[in-house]
Formats: sequence, structure tokens, C-alpha cells
Amino acid sequence: MIGNSSVSQNSGINTLRGISILSVILLHINIRVPFSETLLGSSMPNMIYKVLFWSGFYGVCIFFVISGFLISTSALNKWGSLPDIKPGGFYSMRFARIIPLLVSLLVVLSFLHLEGIKGFVINPEQTSLGRSIFAALTFHINLLEIQTGYLPGPWDILWSLSIEEVF
Repeated sequence: MIGNSSVSQNSGINTLRGISILSVILLHINIRVPFSETLLGSSMPNMIYKVLFWSGFYGVCIFFVISGFLISTSALNKWGSLPDIKPGGFYSMRFARIIPLLVSLLVVLSFLHLEGIKGFVINPEQTSLGRSIFAALTFHINLLEIQTGYLPGPWDILWSLSIEEVF
């Protein structure tokens, strides 16, 4: 929530956020369970099928634009104008918002990796647990995955945080 700003309750933004999240979820489901091979996928026109099940990339783009807008609006509400934004204060706010949950997630993912739970174990031929944790904490999982290949799905979700923090 951004102060008392009407932006925090903007139904248009919430609708776009919901559509973008849905498009990403449908893309990921379609990758694992191709809907084209089901009655649903084969009965709809190809254009509609593509829009419904292959628009996740656009959903990610929309989500990043919304995030940028909300982060910028929050900073402007706090400091008033772009030149008045204090980088230290801005990054302190980002740190306080992101790091507690990120560290909690990394503790859970590390525990599941160390316990050898299928779907959570990082392939040691690709990279190590320590390197993955370091990449997550320094917001460069995306670069690690470019170099080593995809991490397990639950770890892979951190790429979007890496991308967002770069921009």
C-alpha cells in the first residue's frame, strides 16, 4: 500500500496485475501440460489459444511496468519530486520490504535442498547451494541461470526479482 494514495486502490492497476499474473500462470501450466493436446485447446481458434496460453511474456512486461509505476509513485509520495529522492532512503525502503521475505524463502529452499527433496535440489554439476544463495541475495539469479542453466522451479522464481531490481 502506498500511503493514502488512490494509486494503492486503483482498480485498473489491480485488474492489470491480475491479468498479468493469470497470463504467466497459464503459460507455465501450458508448458507443463500442453493444452493444445486437450479438448479445450483443440476446440478453440488458434489465435485465442495463443492469447490465453502463450501471453506470459507480455504478462511479465506488464507486471514490471506496474511495479515500476508503484515504486516510483511511492518514492514521489515520500520525497515529492525526482531530484529530492534520497538514494540511501530509497534503497533502505526496498531492503526493508524485500530482504526479510527473501531470507525466509532462502532458508526454506536451502532446507529442502539439503534434505534432498525432489524438485528443490540444485544440480551440483550446474552450481552450488552457496552460489545460488549469493546470487539470490545480490539479485543476479538471472545471470547465474544464463551461465549455468535453470535452477529448480522453486529457486527459478527468483529470476524475476533479479530482473526487477536491475531496472
